[in-house]
Amino acid sequence: MRFNAVIARPESSTMSPRLLLAALLLPSAVLAQTTGTDAIRRTVEQFVIRQTADVQGSVTVDVGRVVDSAATQSCTAWEAFLPPGARVWKAVTVGVRCTQGANASLYVPTRVRIDGPYVVMARPVSGGQVLTAQDMAVVQGEVTAQPNDVITRVDQAVGQSVRQALSDKQALRGVYLKTDAAIQAGQTVKIITEGDGFSVVNEGRALNTAARGQVVRVKLTNNRVLNGIARDAGVVAVALE
Repeated sequence: MRFNAVIARPESSTMSPRLLLAALLLPSAVLAQTTGTDAIRRTVEQFVIRQTADVQGSVTVDVGRVVDSAATQSCTAWEAFLPPGARVWKAVTVGVRCTQGANASLYVPTRVRIDGPYVVMARPVSGGQVLTAQDMAVVQGEVTAQPNDVITRVDQAVGQSVRQALSDKQALRGVYLKTDAAIQAGQTVKIITEGDGFSVVNEGRALNTAARGQVVRVKLTNNRVLNGIARDAGVVAVALE
């Protein structure tokens, strides 16, 4: 049995404030009305809805098979999370842990399809060229068919130079833009771990250089190594495990 949901989102550049607030307040921990695998599927679906709250267009969620067990039958509340470095994009594994009724956690294969706008080149450009709005165009299609760093708004790239020559109609990716590094290898960084309604701040040392939005490996003072996402200069966001 599979579980599917399609969430339609407005095509404008911003969501309705009321809809956005409702999406952001949707908890990742879902108190299931029933036990069993359907409760886990609902938890995963609502988690994906929250994670894609700012997406334009429509989001289709296809939750994969969940194996039934004594734990799935006895647990009455599940909390969903993403493994470190993972992103809700195309094929993703969503973790769920029981918070009431059992001591259990499992990983659920999930497919996420996003249909909406993304940016392509309106004409060829040369390496090193600074992009203007006239160099780009917005098209509609399956965004998740593109790499997960595809640019979805023209204003995200205007004024930035490209690392290489790009051809007409080519999808514009973040990796093509010359972006100053947010994190330098060896740098002491602030690590922010966020959960439902709380955040924990720590310090560590970056093991690689990363631009904003890229994965960065961080070594904590206890020598544990985590994967996170470079957020701002010297700041790394780590998903709650």
